[in-house]
Amino acid sequence: MEATQQVKEAKACEQIQRHIRGILARKLIESMREEEMVFLGMVRAPKTKEEMANDPLKAKQATMQVAKARQQQNQERFVKESQQLEKEILTVEGYDIKDKMANERRGWVQEQKALFGKIPNDLDKFNDRFKEEPALTPEEEAARAAAAEDAANDKKKKKDKKKAKKKGKKGEKEEKGDAPVKIGPNELVRKFDVFYEDYNNNWANRDETENPTQTYDKNMAREQVMPDV
Repeated sequence: MEATQQVKEAKACEQIQRHIRGILARKLIESMREEEMVFLGMVRAPKTKEEMANDPLKAKQATMQVAKARQQQNQERFVKESQQLEKEILTVEGYDIKDKMANERRGWVQEQKALFGKIPNDLDKFNDRFKEEPALTPEEEAARAAAAEDAANDKKKKKDKKKAKKKGKKGEKEEKGDAPVKIGPNELVRKFDVFYEDYNNNWANRDETENPTQTYDKNMAREQVMPDV
């Protein structure tokens, strides 16, 4: 019995040794294969500790985080300074601005009185002078063009009928052709036009050599808060 037990243990040891040697051999072959692939240039060599410490992607992420934090600080400072600037404008220039706006409205009222012989009931037309009409969809543009064409045709028919009655002759029938529908730019295109115009006017040729920290511009802040004043 003892001999049989020893034989079983020996076979078990041999089996374990075979498995262990197979694992070690496969690891060695895998390591040799990777070295050969690196030598042939088919696989990138593993990064060293120094390369991992100087990883450009990590440096990029760190730089972006610093830039975002700085941007947030500048934004908070801009909001705070804008509020302070608005108070300063109200205190220093508030009366002058109010007087100027009152004179503009008085001048408009006098102009309307001279044109139409009466004083306007309200200042809605004055306030809407510089408002842009909202962009129309292609369907609305087509409907407006069709309505204008129908109105023009009706007017022409009435005019021809009056001429025919006066002269005692029948008006000649005119062939109607499909007028081309004029479709203007949609709202999205108009928004892009505004963005392009703003960029070209404010940023395209802007000299920022004296603003390396990219803080806010006091003149631009003033222009932004003036409508609220």
